Amino acid sequence: MTAPTEATPEAPEENLGTPTGWRGPIAPLNAWSGDGRWLALEDGAEMQVRPLPQPFKAQIADAPGHDNSVVVGLTDTVWLEDGMVWGEGPFDLHDEVARDWADKLGRGFAGWVSLDPSDVTIEEVLIDPDGNEITPDMIPDDPDAPEEAWPVVAEIRQRYSTWKFAGATLVSSPAFETAKVEPTWDVYPDGAEDAQAALTAAAGVQTGAMIALVPSDPGVFAVDGGDPADEMHLTLAYLGEAIDWTPEARTELMDAVMGVAAEPVDAAAMGFAILNPAGTEPATVHLVGDAPGLEPLRLAIRDVLDSTPGLPTIPEQHDPFLPHITAGYGVPVTDLTYTGPVVFDRLRIAFAGVAADIMLGADALAAAGQHTWSWAAFHQPEPDEYTTLTVTEDGRVFGHLGQWGVCHNGIGSSCVTIPPSPTGYRKFHRKPIPTDRGQIEAGILTMDTSHPSVDPRAGLSSAAVVRHYDHTGKFVAMVRAVDGRVGPWLSGQVAPWCDPMDAVKLGHCFVSGDWRGGGGAPKDLRAVLAVNVEGFSEKSRAVAASGADTEALVAAGIPVDALRRRHQPQPAVSEDQVRGAVRSLFAEIFEERERDQRLRGVDQSMKQVRVENAERRLGM
Repeated sequence: MTAPTEATPEAPEENLGTPTGWRGPIAPLNAWSGDGRWLALEDGAEMQVRPLPQPFKAQIADAPGHDNSVVVGLTDTVWLEDGMVWGEGPFDLHDEVARDWADKLGRGFAGWVSLDPSDVTIEEVLIDPDGNEITPDMIPDDPDAPEEAWPVVAEIRQRYSTWKFAGATLVSSPAFETAKVEPTWDVYPDGAEDAQAALTAAAGVQTGAMIALVPSDPGVFAVDGGDPADEMHLTLAYLGEAIDWTPEARTELMDAVMGVAAEPVDAAAMGFAILNPAGTEPATVHLVGDAPGLEPLRLAIRDVLDSTPGLPTIPEQHDPFLPHITAGYGVPVTDLTYTGPVVFDRLRIAFAGVAADIMLGADALAAAGQHTWSWAAFHQPEPDEYTTLTVTEDGRVFGHLGQWGVCHNGIGSSCVTIPPSPTGYRKFHRKPIPTDRGQIEAGILTMDTSHPSVDPRAGLSSAAVVRHYDHTGKFVAMVRAVDGRVGPWLSGQVAPWCDPMDAVKLGHCFVSGDWRGGGGAPKDLRAVLAVNVEGFSEKSRAVAASGADTEALVAAGIPVDALRRRHQPQPAVSEDQVRGAVRSLFAEIFEERERDQRLRGVDQSMKQVRVENAERRLGM
């Protein structure tokens, strides 16, 4: 989060023409919006902000969410003031559409604005007829309590318990009536040329793409006033502008780079230098050498870029190659102190600040091929009744992905059911693994991430969807899927590198599938994700509503696509739907209570075992 300027948004006494920037309140915190959303932030907590600048957009036509929006400038400063999120930034006055919006703002015909959040965690909140939140202590302990003992639900709202600021959009109907920005002429006083220069300079660090090595201990290279530790890297190839890379090209690159076998690169930080000292932004860098594995890896990356079809033209690279880690721009070289060994243990592919890291040597997928798995674990018989995800003490994982013929509870009034696999789950079984009875193919069970968008307009190919799961979450288990009697049946084994606490956590999760089709092809399972709420079960506990799509089906009770439509008013809810939602929430609370009781029982049993073991050791 950055500090505001001292400039005021008040218009000058005489008209100075098109405003060069904007400034004002974007959204209130800890207050309900007109469409039933709440941006939560505890007192004294710091607001999370994506690396600035972020887009400042304008919605050219009413549409769900912020669809039909175009970038008209930047948000380069964000702060909190009087319980509101405030921001400011320049307009892109070299763009005709952006200039028109700046003129509208200057004439008072625009300014209503809506915040764009990212990395959102949503809590469904039930509201009674008096506008109060229904809390668990208002629910009877007895599930068979008479109807009058249960609270009445008048409305279902959404609380964003965690979120990041990711920009703002000019709209015609803001969610918060107090969200309205003003034009500025004094923040960027030199007019259009100055605003454009600020736009270009601010955006430059966010628009490029690269492949880089990341040190295992980046903190030793960070200095006060320089780049943050998590941005320390050694660039192997500059890929040009991220906007030139389509989702398909990014996926092709990721697939190709994944095929470059490499071990961690041992090197040494050997000294310091200032690059481009006569330029406007001299870079202060750590010089890296004594790295025999560096040049072979760089050449292998170059071969990938030259031989992979469908990639954009790669810009000419600096010659000769000078390995270095940039500490910052304008940082005194005397502030750099570290020399000594450095290990690069990751490859990073970054597009405009969005990065995916590939582990070197210890990559989990490589480890999967080296570990011998239990054949029996992947062929666990299906029981006769629906079974939620189960993790045993010896590491077996099994359970149903859902039930045949049960409507997904998170897709509004449409009845969407699980499709059988047209390929025998070959699209999901992507990883050959050795077992004690020979090689089989299995799929990855992922945890601690979200489903990618199910909006077909998002442009996510099936390969990009798979890559999303492989690179944004934890690889905790391998499983095989079959079309069972009750529903799709999963069985497999916890990964040997899985942290024991992650295995315990997995045992308390449900599983959610991601089915993708498109182009006339039927939907097929592409990925399986551990989630808090299941979507295709008669005992499901989700309370959500979202429109169905024609290209993808995400089985979580609260699909990510609901976030893309977060500004769309929810459809009217019938009495039966509300009653069903309430029952689902109550069922969830009862199940959580039962689970807590079971965990307390397990804890008590473990204590007893420890006491008995101690008594035996003492001969008591």
